[in-house]
Amino acid sequence: MYEEIANSEARTENTNYSRISCLLMQEGTRRAQEVVLVNLPERKSLTQVLCEKENQLHDLMSKQRIITRSQYEALYPFTGDMSRIDISLWLVLARNITVKSSRKGIIWNRSPEKHETLWAHDLIRLREIRNFLFHVSVPELVGEKFNEIRTELVHALRRLGTSDAVIEDHMSRDLDPQQTKISVLQIREQYMEEQNGLLLQAAQHKRHTRIITVVLSLLAVMVMIGVSLPLGKYDDISYNYLIGNDGVVYEGRGSQYMSAACWHRNSEIVSIAIMGHYACQKPGSEAMVALYVFLDYITDMTPETQIKEPILDQNYHLYGHCQINTHTKVHFPDSPGAGVMQELQFWTKHWV
Repeated sequence: MYEEIANSEARTENTNYSRISCLLMQEGTRRAQEVVLVNLPERKSLTQVLCEKENQLHDLMSKQRIITRSQYEALYPFTGDMSRIDISLWLVLARNITVKSSRKGIIWNRSPEKHETLWAHDLIRLREIRNFLFHVSVPELVGEKFNEIRTELVHALRRLGTSDAVIEDHMSRDLDPQQTKISVLQIREQYMEEQNGLLLQAAQHKRHTRIITVVLSLLAVMVMIGVSLPLGKYDDISYNYLIGNDGVVYEGRGSQYMSAACWHRNSEIVSIAIMGHYACQKPGSEAMVALYVFLDYITDMTPETQIKEPILDQNYHLYGHCQINTHTKVHFPDSPGAGVMQELQFWTKHWV
């Protein structure tokens, strides 16, 4: 009996998370689009304004690193397809191409106070709620937290023009498993895409505050070197690259040498290790964002990356170690750990 009650509560908490995710990513994105279009300069279409602001938005990508190349390519050349513009990008457009008088006094880089209820404040709230949902380690929302997030989201959507009938429909209708999966995936992809730019901006400012975790990660790398060389009889670490749970990327063998992590596939792969033990827990968000950004970086050969040739093809396949290292006497059925495998399954573009 108690087990049935517990299972019922878990399903409810999971349903709460799914409903909030779908409401945010579907209706929230729609409202973000509409409010930006309403606040464009008078009698101008989005196509016209983007044409006028092309140099400014290119600088946001190439110089200020506010947006990523893939976000820029969602805008240029602009075909009229707004489905590629997500909440993060609508927020950037709100800040840079809408009428200045409509966004006067807005502080874009902090969470709004309760009394701040302008349209731009509510766009920021949508992003903040999305980022909160990304950091929920288990896709569940319990009572008080669910009510808090739901109230904040509903109030923001109402002010942006969503009717109570639409909100009620989202919160009461049967969930579509496929649409729910898409919404959760969008939350993860959008957050990581946004961090792609923020990581590049923040790197130089975090140098001193991260020194302790960097030292600890370096010690872990040194231990790995000490194990790999004498015991494994390798001339270097077996992995091409390593990522600390603090989000720092380390070069192991690098790209110029073949991996030694999976003997029958080494010539075909780039091996990346996430340092830590993830059988029962997920890696920190900094590590997963760093992996996402690094994979994006080594598949790019634009002038900004200063890579002459991409290390990975853009259509690469993503595997866990346990999926491909199955033909050796030393098999690692749990590597890289259930926590990592659960995260990677949301990366449907490359996940096999």
